[in-house]
Amino acid sequence: MEGQATIVWLVVNETTMKRFVLKQSWHLEMSQIEAMFHKFLSKPPFIHICDIVNSVDIRVMDDEQGGMVVNNTVNHIRCSVEVQASSLKRSKLPKDPGASELRSTKCKKPELDESQPHESFLHVTSTSSEVLEFPVIADGRSVTNRVLTCTLMQTYGWPIKFFKDIPKLVKSIFHAVKAHCDYWFSLILHRDVSTGNMLICPRSDVNVEDTCGKLIDLDYSKKSDMHVEYPAPGPPKQHIAIVLRLKKQVSITNEVAGILIARYPSHFLVYIDMVLSMNPDLRTANKELTVEDLFLEIPFDHPPAWDGHLPHIRHRMASRHLHLSLNFI
Repeated sequence: MEGQATIVWLVVNETTMKRFVLKQSWHLEMSQIEAMFHKFLSKPPFIHICDIVNSVDIRVMDDEQGGMVVNNTVNHIRCSVEVQASSLKRSKLPKDPGASELRSTKCKKPELDESQPHESFLHVTSTSSEVLEFPVIADGRSVTNRVLTCTLMQTYGWPIKFFKDIPKLVKSIFHAVKAHCDYWFSLILHRDVSTGNMLICPRSDVNVEDTCGKLIDLDYSKKSDMHVEYPAPGPPKQHIAIVLRLKKQVSITNEVAGILIARYPSHFLVYIDMVLSMNPDLRTANKELTVEDLFLEIPFDHPPAWDGHLPHIRHRMASRHLHLSLNFI
């Protein structure tokens, strides 16, 4: 098994007939479950993010330990068998009789002789004359332990590729970007924005035409423990205002110059160039530029700070999603 082996069901509460989505996946042992991230979100909850009810690690009976234990791949799939992970490495190898037989267009009964060298390679059919073979080699990585987890969510919808028209597509993408921003200012970096994780969701069961976009799946997300601390505005800088007037032909007050120097002491000229490239009309504006013109205002929510954050040491795999519709009645 590579990746999370995710399976998703549509389930129905037999009492209220309310629909939910049940997601089963094998997440990395050291990673957080999705519901943990939602505990850090601002209140009230944002409307364009996934509405998670709960996430739990599945437990099974273990006779050797005499009780319920977390269902993981080490003990309950590999049964503590030590293995070495392998990967595919592209190489170009000399032809051999066995490989040429495998590429033959004639229908033959498949034969497998593991004693032959070519059987240790993955043969890929190609439309060109070039022969590419991929030997499976051990690369020394240890197999990652994964834990079986179930997540119940109220968010229900369709992947964005099933959009009805261009306005609905644009609106759903805009809402997904808004959701990413909401996560970001809640100190969460999503890290897996894709078409499969952007949903078109009906706002109610009464009118399915009334939809909004939502961003789901926090399997690869990470969280910061602190916000960015903006430096306090410095004292007015008259000489900086004069420099910008002479070099960049823009006019700012001494107070704005003090904020600029406090924020970007070594790169204030580069910053001004970037702002002017985004809004060239500021060069001809017959006024002194404000902190809003230069994007120097402090936002209401500070973004997360990643100083000292430890990176995840892992190999990321794409997961395949199997969508099943079940009614629990």
